[in-house]
Amino acid sequence: MSSTNAWTNELEILKLLSEKTNDGLWLMDPQLKTVYMSPAIEHHMGYTPEEYIALPIQERLPAEALKIYQENYQKLLSQFKENPKNDSIIFELPHRHKNGNTYWGEVSVRIIQDEKHHILGFAGVTRNTHAKHILQEELAESNAYYKAILDGFTGLVYVCNEDYRVEFMNEAFIKRTGRNAVGELCYKALHNLDEKCPFCVNEKVLKNKEKVEWEIQSPLDNRWYHIINVPLDPGKGKISKLALITDITEKKESLEKLNESESLFRHLAEHSPSAIFIYQGTKFVYANPALERLVGYTHQELLNLNFWDVVAPDHREFVKQRGLKRQEGEPIENRYEFKIITKTGEEKWIDFAGTLIQFKGSPAAIGTAFDITGLKEVENRIRKSEEKFRNLFELAADGIAIFDSEGVLRDVNSRIEEIFDWKKENIIGRKIYEFLAPGQADAKPLRFDLLDEGQTVTNERSFKRTGGRERIIETHAKKMPDNSYHVFLRDMNEEKWRKIWKEAKSISGR
Repeated sequence: MSSTNAWTNELEILKLLSEKTNDGLWLMDPQLKTVYMSPAIEHHMGYTPEEYIALPIQERLPAEALKIYQENYQKLLSQFKENPKNDSIIFELPHRHKNGNTYWGEVSVRIIQDEKHHILGFAGVTRNTHAKHILQEELAESNAYYKAILDGFTGLVYVCNEDYRVEFMNEAFIKRTGRNAVGELCYKALHNLDEKCPFCVNEKVLKNKEKVEWEIQSPLDNRWYHIINVPLDPGKGKISKLALITDITEKKESLEKLNESESLFRHLAEHSPSAIFIYQGTKFVYANPALERLVGYTHQELLNLNFWDVVAPDHREFVKQRGLKRQEGEPIENRYEFKIITKTGEEKWIDFAGTLIQFKGSPAAIGTAFDITGLKEVENRIRKSEEKFRNLFELAADGIAIFDSEGVLRDVNSRIEEIFDWKKENIIGRKIYEFLAPGQADAKPLRFDLLDEGQTVTNERSFKRTGGRERIIETHAKKMPDNSYHVFLRDMNEEKWRKIWKEAKSISGR
């Protein structure tokens, strides 16, 4: 067959096939110029055959595809040159759609040759493999995603088959063994044993398709591990075993310490003289014997009560709200006092301290309480005593002033207002020297030296009143145990007038 007939025959066959197939069929001359394109190209690439033929190769293919295209055509020519029977090649590369998107296609190229193996052109088929390529990409991404998860898992992961051969190890397991042991026997690679492990669960997992979960101490490093074994069906007709292994040595040690701490807490709480309790939500969940003695309820009775049920009615609402908000994480005062009512109806005062904790995985509050009923009674007596002292202080016939070591007045009674003719608020905070007549501070100082020795210092001084008037005041000063200084002031002008009045009355009576 002549070269012309061979080429014409190939073209006729392509045209005939192009009407029966959805693949893109095409012909290129020896210079790689497209001379024919089947109508199917419009379905795949959006171009009419005429438009696609007119496009230069740089516009048909994205930049990254040109290199693939050139390398494969060079490979085809090289293999054909070595052996004319190697006249075809298949490769995959992205194509540019008319809408600008990229679509993948599988390109099958065959060299058209004459009897003397001269290249007459190239016949090709482009099959749309975009969906397949996207699926492969998604599969690769999925594999990479799950491999990243397994590699990111801090525990150990491996897969082995029914022949005890390792099929997969994550990075953590590779690091532990010092090598990727895929293909090796699992009992040798993982535990350095020469025969299958006496604790092997492959039969349960692979034959019975059971999930097996257990804990074991490895003979290789004596550490404790939690293992989950599940059957894995990779879709190849054989079941493998997936093992997820977590080192729980520290967890077991922590659990032992936690149990010891819990035992210690319970021992201390059970023998503590102060009431200790835990409430969660609205209920008591723990109460020590001291709380039972404090409120008169049994342990079981307390567990059936709301934590505010033992609080006195006039304090109940604020204790309830603080207790609930504390569990919600709001900043609540941790220590305060309130009244409770015992089972017998007795009213008691307690000093309460509480804080937020986690109890069995949920927010709760732990509280301690001391019975301060006796202290409250003492405070009440002291308060009454202070009120009595205050009344005596305010109603005293003489003026009383309290000042510090700097001479600053800290408190005065009502009589001082009358003597100085100043309001109390204008006296407190000022120095006592400010109320002395000119020259009095130097002539008759306060004599802190004598006061600090415990002596009572008595003197007569002239004090200023409003408007510059002066009055003669007799003072008696003494240092108190709290290091303050008390001075008693008596208006000598009034005393002298009383004496004059008494003498006048006596004379007139004669």
